[in-house]
Order: sequence, then C-alpha cells, then structure tokens
Amino acid sequence: MHRLLERQIKRYFGKSFSINSFDENLLDLLKDISQTYTNNDGERRFLENTITVNTEELNNLLRERSSLLESRTQENQEVINLLHQYKNAIDSSLIVSMTDINGIIKYANENFCKTSGYTKDELIGKSHNIIKNPDNPDSLFADIWNTIKNKKIWYGTFSNIKKSGEIFYINMTIVPLLDRNQEIREFMSLSEDVTPQIVYQKELKFQKERINTIFNAQENIVLIIDEYNGVVDANRRFFEVFNFIDLEDYRNRVSHISSLFNKNENYNGDNLSESLWFKQFLEKSNHLYKISRIDNNLDEQIFSIHCKKVILNNKTYYLCTFIDITELENARKKAEIAQKAKSTFLANMSHEIRTPLNAIIGFSDILCESDIKTDDKENAKIISRSAKSLLNIINDVLDISKMESGKLDISNESFLFEVFIEHIVELFSVISKEKKIKFIYNAESFLPYSLIADNTRLQQILTNLLSNAIKFTPENGEVIFTVKILDRVDDNVKIKFSVKDSGLGMTPEQQKIIFNPFSQADEGISRKFGGTGLGLAICSDIIKLMNSKIELVSNLNEGSEFSFTLDLKVDKFENTDKLLEKSLKFLLYCSEGNNEKLRANIQSHINKIGFVSDYNSQDNRIGDILFCCGMDNLNSVIKEFKKENSDSLIIYIGNSKNIVDLQIKDYINHYIDLPIYGSKIYNIIMDNSNLHKEVLKKSTNVEKFDGKILVAEDNPNNQKLIDILLEKLGLQVAIVANGEEAVEKYKQDKFDLILMDINMPIMDGLNATKEIRKIENEYYKIPIVALTANSIAGDKEKYLNQGMDDYLSKPIEFDKLVNILKKYLLSNEFHKIELQKITSNNISEKLLIPKEISEVLIKNFKNKILKDMEELNLLIINQDSVGLKQKAYDIKNSCLNMDLTMAIEILEKIEESSLNTEELISEFNNLNKIILFSCDL
Repeated sequence: MHRLLERQIKRYFGKSFSINSFDENLLDLLKDISQTYTNNDGERRFLENTITVNTEELNNLLRERSSLLESRTQENQEVINLLHQYKNAIDSSLIVSMTDINGIIKYANENFCKTSGYTKDELIGKSHNIIKNPDNPDSLFADIWNTIKNKKIWYGTFSNIKKSGEIFYINMTIVPLLDRNQEIREFMSLSEDVTPQIVYQKELKFQKERINTIFNAQENIVLIIDEYNGVVDANRRFFEVFNFIDLEDYRNRVSHISSLFNKNENYNGDNLSESLWFKQFLEKSNHLYKISRIDNNLDEQIFSIHCKKVILNNKTYYLCTFIDITELENARKKAEIAQKAKSTFLANMSHEIRTPLNAIIGFSDILCESDIKTDDKENAKIISRSAKSLLNIINDVLDISKMESGKLDISNESFLFEVFIEHIVELFSVISKEKKIKFIYNAESFLPYSLIADNTRLQQILTNLLSNAIKFTPENGEVIFTVKILDRVDDNVKIKFSVKDSGLGMTPEQQKIIFNPFSQADEGISRKFGGTGLGLAICSDIIKLMNSKIELVSNLNEGSEFSFTLDLKVDKFENTDKLLEKSLKFLLYCSEGNNEKLRANIQSHINKIGFVSDYNSQDNRIGDILFCCGMDNLNSVIKEFKKENSDSLIIYIGNSKNIVDLQIKDYINHYIDLPIYGSKIYNIIMDNSNLHKEVLKKSTNVEKFDGKILVAEDNPNNQKLIDILLEKLGLQVAIVANGEEAVEKYKQDKFDLILMDINMPIMDGLNATKEIRKIENEYYKIPIVALTANSIAGDKEKYLNQGMDDYLSKPIEFDKLVNILKKYLLSNEFHKIELQKITSNNISEKLLIPKEISEVLIKNFKNKILKDMEELNLLIINQDSVGLKQKAYDIKNSCLNMDLTMAIEILEKIEESSLNTEELISEFNNLNKIILFSCDL
C-alpha cells in the first residue's frame, strides 16, 4: 500500500490499527486508491522533473540574457565614454556650435566663445548671423543653405566678425543631423581658426606679387637656371629682347641658350648643357664676361653676364643676370680712342720736351764733373737739378692716367736722405732769392744719412709744398723749411716735415676745400698766381698711401704751415765722408740784432762738418774758419779775427750786397746765400783750405768697358752727349739718326749693344727693332735697349713686348747707363770671347782628333747647350742648390771639351753654391752671353 495512504489511515484509525481488518472490497478499494497515489507520485515526479529541467533552462537563459545585457551595458558605457572623449577632443581643438533648422544657436563650446568674444548667454538663442561678416558675398550663404538643407555636408573657408569688430577666418564644416525618419533635426558646425594662415598666405601672395613685379620690372635680363634642367624661369625683359612668348615658346624654338649669342673664344658653348654653360661664368665670378648678339636691326648688342649660386629647398640654382652694356662699350671704345690719342699726344709732348732737357741735364752734369770753379760748378748743379725738377713735373703730367684712376704707386728703396733734402733746398734757394724771400732750412744736427722710402714721391710732396709757400709769400717775407726727428728706435725713425710761410694765410672755410682736386683757396688765386689746384690733392693722396696725412695750421694774412710725419726705415749705410778732422776749429759770429733762429740754423749745419764755438763767448778766438752773419759790429770783429788768424778763412752768410766796406770785402773769402746746407759749406771748405787737396769726382774711378755700341738718336745734342759719356766709359760708339740707318749699320758691322731711340724720323725705334729681330738669325743676336724720352706708365712693358731687352729713360742718368752696360757687357774681359770662338780647328788641335769628329762634337754641344742653360736657369729660380750644383758640373764638363775657359770659370763659381740668388742670376746672364757669342747661337 502507498505509504502516504497508509499514514493517513493510521492517523485516522490509530497507529495500532491493522489494515488487514478491512474487508476485501475495502482493501481492493484501498489498493486502487494506493495505485492512484502511486500513479500520482509518478506524475508528480514527472512534473517535478519537467519543471526542474525547464527551470534550469530558464535560469540558464536568464543568466545568458543577464550576461549579454551586462556586456551591452558596458559597451554602451564605453561608447558613451568614447563619445564624451570625442566631444572633449572636438571642443578642445575646434570651434563647435549647434543650431536648429532655422539657424538659432542651441549650443556653443568654449572655443566658439573665446574666438568670437561672446559669452554662451549672449550666443544661445541667437541667430548664427551674430558673427556674420557682411563683406562676404550673399552667394556664399546661399550655397551653404542649399547644401545643408539638401542633407549634404558643406565645408569651406570664410571670414566672421568678433564682438570687438575684429575679422577672423575659419575653415568650417556644417553637418545636418537627421532623426529616425531621416529628417533634419539640427545642424552642427565644426570650425578651425585659420586667421594666422590666411594672413600669412595673403602676405606671401603679396610678397610673391612684389617679387614678380620687381623680377619683371628689371631692365636687365634675369634668368633662373636649374642645376639639371637649365632655364626654368625668366623675367619679362628676356622675352622682350629675344621675342619669345613664354618659356614653352623658348624651349620649342631654341635648343640651347648659347645659340642666341655670338661665339666667343673666352667661354665655351659647345657640348655643354645650359646649366654647365652658365656654371662657367659662376666659377669665374670675378671676371667680367661679355657676350654679344646681333639684333633685328643688325646692330651688335653687348651684355655682361653675372651668375650667383643659390640653394632653394636643398636644390641648386643659378641666378644669372644679363646687363646691356652696349652704350657703355661704345663709350668705352670712344674713350679708348680718345685715351690713345691723348697718350700719343703726351708721348709726342714728352719727346719734344724731354729731348732738350736731356741735353740740358747731360751737359750740366758734364760741367759738374769738369775742372771748373766751385761757384760755377754749384750753378751747373742747380741747372741740372732744376731741369730734373722740371722733368718730375713732366712725369706728373705723363702720369695723369694713374692720377685719374686714383692709383698712385709707392715704392721703397734706399736713398741718401741728407743729399736728397739738400737738393730740394738748392732748387728753391734760387726761386726764393729771385722773389727776395728769406728761405731758411732748419734741420737737426744729425739727420739719418740714408733712408728707405719712395724718394720720388717724397720729393713731389716737398716740392709742391715749398713751391706753394714761395708762391703765396710776398716780397721780403719768410719761408722756413724744417726737418725734425721726433723719435728713433733701432732702424725706425719718425720724421716730421714742415713748411711754414708768412704769406696770405687761409680762412677756416678755405682750409676745408684746399685738398680737394681742382680747388684753390679762392677763385682769384688761379688768375693771380696760376696753378691747376691739383698739387695739394695729389700730395694728400700720396701721403695717405704712406700711412700719414697733411696737417694744416693757417690764419688769414698770417701765413700757413703745412706739415706731415712719416715713419721710415733707416738704411744701414751711414755717412762718414763729411766728418772733417777733429783738430779743425770753427767760430761763429752772429750780430746781436740778427735773428736767433738763423744763428741756430747756421750752427746746426756747421756741426755736421766739425765743431763750432760762439766767437763772442770765447776768450780764445783762434780758429780755422770764422762764419759770420748780420751787420752789427761786423767790421771790428773781422779785423780783430784777421789780426790773430791771418791764414784762416772768413765766410759770410747772407747777401754780399750788405757789405759796403771794401777793406772788409777783401777779408771775406766766400759768401753763402741763404738757405745754407751742409754740402754748400763743405764744398767751400774743401776748395779753399789746405786740409784736403783731393776732391772726389764722380768720374774719377768710373769702371771701364770694352765693346762697340750702336746709338740710334735723331737729336744732335743728345748724340754729342751720349758720345761723350760712352767714350768716357771706354767704348767705341757709332751714331745714326734714324731706325732705317740703324738697321743698315747693324748689317754692316758687329756691335755689342744697341741704344735705340723710340721717336725718330723715317723709321722709329720699334719698327727698327722688329726689322733687326727678323734678320738677326742671318747676322747675330744683339741686346737692344730702348732709349726714349717717353715715360708713360706701361711704356717699359710695351717696349719689352716689342722685342727690346731693356729700357733707359731720357734724360740719361749716368749711374743707370752704367748699370745697363754692366748688365749687357762683361767689363774689360768681354771681348776675349771673340778669341775663343768654337771652331773645328781649335777643337781638333786641343783634343788631337780629326776635324770631322770635332765638327760632330760641336754640333752635339750646340744642340744640347741651350736646353742645359734653360734647366740651369730654372734651378736658380727654384733655388734648388743640389740640382744646381750637379747641373753646373755637367755643363762645365761639356764646356771643357769646347775649351770655353770663361764659361768654365763662371760655372765653377755657380758650382760652389755660395752665391745668393741675385749673384747667381748675374753670373747666369754672363754665362749665357758667353755661350751665345762663342757658339754663334
């Protein structure tokens, strides 16, 4: 029985009740009920099992749904977070606003407020037109509305206006936002402030337009050339000149830009790309390149081309400019013709003036060397130096091309400073005496005897300053020339030169312009005193080149003082010739009323010769020479001196006309006019005392030469002068009057040297030289020296290029003539070369070989010697002592076989390698002459 039924029966009947007490029918009923319970239990268990299974399925499904919901929720949260980040990113970087479909602002971010200048309260609910710029065209806004109302995105750039009225520019994107029905719900605008970029672009556009305007406004042709692609840009002028429409038209019609111009040997145009064609001008940017073309009118058009390398965006370009210099070139050619005409005129003028000067200087120098009185010799010297001064003026005129171009050369060479100053003083002593001006030369007792400087330029300066001082000083005035040592350290000396006059003087305004070219103190000066107004300007430029300047102190009607200071080098050569014996005693008497400056001046000059004492301050008035000046008490002083010094000299310094007492005149041995200087006093003492019997003369120990000289000179005076000078030097002289005669004389006789004048009738010296050079292989080689009165810058180089060997300017200076002769003649021994001409007979006799073999030896020697001489010369130039010694040894051995004794002696000197470069060059020149003459090469 079912246990549930059984428990119910027992709960009803009691636990002790026995079911078996029921009758069978009731038991069967209970069995049926028990079966029903059993069946119900089965169904319940089935239902429970079904419910359990379904509940688990539902729980699983619920768990899955919950998990999915949680996942979706997290994803949605992430999306929301991401959207917030997007919004923040957009808000932080862009200008954002939201409007309804009518353009009313619903949202504006901080950037919108910051950019527009409005607050959110001022923006929300307002039309977006609040920032509209009315200058924008209406079509712009019509396009915006048409686009976004058609549900399309609009983007573009335009300007808006801030609350302050300031314009700003934005790049705007407007997006229509749609609802689920795909209808426009609102508009969102995203903008970026691009004001700086727009302003920059506008400025960039302006700059580009300006550059293009300048580029195309150039009257010169300007091209831009790519390093690889040639011409990539050109300005308007290029297309106008060459008739091209544009670059495409140029490339279609021209394969290479060089074809537009005439061929020129100065630059390469063949087989070069355009970039390389331009690059050749870049590599020589300091050189002025000219290129030309023939224009449509068949006229030549000339350009100068200038190229510059530039780097743009790491690429190389050439910026090239063609400048039309046709007019300048035509003007230059005309100027060259004019300059040539001027040069020809100056050359002719030089010849006409310098030719008589040659005779004046030459014959006055001969007088100076002849046995004449000291006074006459002094006058002859003054003539010579005056003529040389005039020569310097001519040189300045002939040097006008340098002056016009602002180029004045300064050279440094050793010169006798003391003698140099005295020559200047001598020259102006005559001029000042003629004008009755007291000219005083003040110098320190011991000036440097020899200096290293440009004495020609220094003389030009001093001559100009002294000439002006005397010119502008009235009669009975005074000019003081002072040379003063400011400082001396070792071989460096600082010397101040000053020229002070008692003349017109100048106002401050006049002083400001006095150093300008063609300027004088006032317009009347040129008419009254003459002059071009160039002198001071030239002097100022020269002194600037000497690293100094002219100082001027002047007052109107009180005179002027010009001074300058130079730092110079002292030459090591010092003067000892003029110091007389210390036993000599000089006395000086200057009257009380005389100028104290003059006393000091006289004393300083006498101190250079010996020792001087003041006559008035000495108890012992015994002396060898009395120098006196002034007139006060002069008679008694001279008589008193003669009583005690009957054999002594009396020299009066001053104008002899001041002495009227005949007895006193008899006592005075010599007069010295102002200005005084050392050599003037020295010469008088030497000529009139018994202290020195011998007077050194320039020609006493002149070196003698052997040789025959041909002189081509058309002027009779110059012919006579040159003849005297050369014969005095021991030379034979043949003189002809023109170049044609010189050529014929050259053919008829053999000479060692030709002095060839340039300007001669019938045939000039240059053409004569060309004729001789043409035929000299048939006759003999000979040195030709230009002998000319021309002295224009560049003449020497011109003559050398025309085949001459050297240059000697007229008037001839004796020392320079001697140097020329030394250079081209071997003194005394030169003609011994003739005695050892190389002949086959001599070689056969010396080497005891057949004549035929000696002829082969001579031929081999002549074939090889010229090359050996070239190599020897190169070794000297390169100062290769080792190679030089070996080459000299080799040539010496060759010369031994030819019996060239003189050549061997020179080669042995060279082989010793103890000579300096200058000495080696001199010996080489002598050797070369010997070789050429001995071998008839």
